[in-house]
Amino acid sequence: MVRRSPVATRVGTALGAAVLLAVPLVGCSDDGGGDGTGGPTTGAELSEGRLTACLDAARAPFTAPRAGGGGPLRGLDVDVLAGVAEQLGLELDVRPTPEVALLADVEAARCDLAGGGLTAEVAGELATRPYAAAPLVLVVRSEDTWFLASVEDLLGRTLGVQAGSPAQRWALEAVQDDVRLLAFDSADAALEAVRARRADAAVVGRFEAGDLPTTTGLADLAAVTAVDEGAALVFAVASDVLRDRVDDALDELEGAGRLEELERRWAGPAPGRDGDG
Repeated sequence: MVRRSPVATRVGTALGAAVLLAVPLVGCSDDGGGDGTGGPTTGAELSEGRLTACLDAARAPFTAPRAGGGGPLRGLDVDVLAGVAEQLGLELDVRPTPEVALLADVEAARCDLAGGGLTAEVAGELATRPYAAAPLVLVVRSEDTWFLASVEDLLGRTLGVQAGSPAQRWALEAVQDDVRLLAFDSADAALEAVRARRADAAVVGRFEAGDLPTTTGLADLAAVTAVDEGAALVFAVASDVLRDRVDDALDELEGAGRLEELERRWAGPAPGRDGDG
C-alpha cells in the first residue's frame, strides 16, 4: 500500500533588486567595530555597507555561473539575497565558495552568511527562517500524465530516485514493495532514465526538477504532483543579531510577494499536492 505524505505550505515571494555583486570578494572587516549602518554582529561584522555571502557556485538553480562563465553568479539564492541586502540598505558581495567550506567560512567570519540550496537540517543552529520550501515531486513523461498522475498510479511500475537523497528515503518508506525502485547517482540521471524509458517516473526535489523545459532541456517531462513536504531552504548565519535582521528582511520580501515571484522564475509553478482535486 502506498502512503501519502502532506506537502508543506510553500514559502512564497519574489524580487528584482539592483545590487552590487562583486566576484571575487574581500573578506569581512576585522577591526572589531561597527559603522552604524551595517551594525556590529556577534561573530562576524558586516563590511562597510556590504552584505558578504559565501555561495556554492555550482548549485543550479540556487547559484550558477552565467553563460560563458563570465560575470557574477546568478540564481534563486543570489536574487533572494539581493532582496535581503536591499531591505537592509546594503550592497551584496558574493564570494564563490566550495560547498564543503560554506559553514566553516561563516563560523570563521570570512563571510556574513552562506547559501546555495542549504537545508535547515544541514545548517542546523546557524539556519535563518526558511525562504522557500522544496517539496519532492513526481516527474513523468509528458505523454504519460493522463494515467500517471499520482503515486498510486505507479503500482507495479519503476520509480527512479537519487541514491542517498531525501527522495530515496521517502520512497523506501512510502512505496514499500509496491513499486520497483531504481537508484541513480544524481537527480538528473533519474530524470534522464524517465526520458529514456528506463523508468516510468522519478521523484526528485522541486528545484532539482525545476522548470523542466528550460532548466534541464527535457521538454518531454512534466512534474505532475508533490508527494512530500521535502526540505526547508535556508541561509546560514553565525551571528544571532544578523540572523534576526535577515529573518526580518525575508519576512518583508514574503509579505511583498517577492519570494514567490522568484520561486516561479527559477523553478516554474509548483505542482499541486498529490490527491488534490
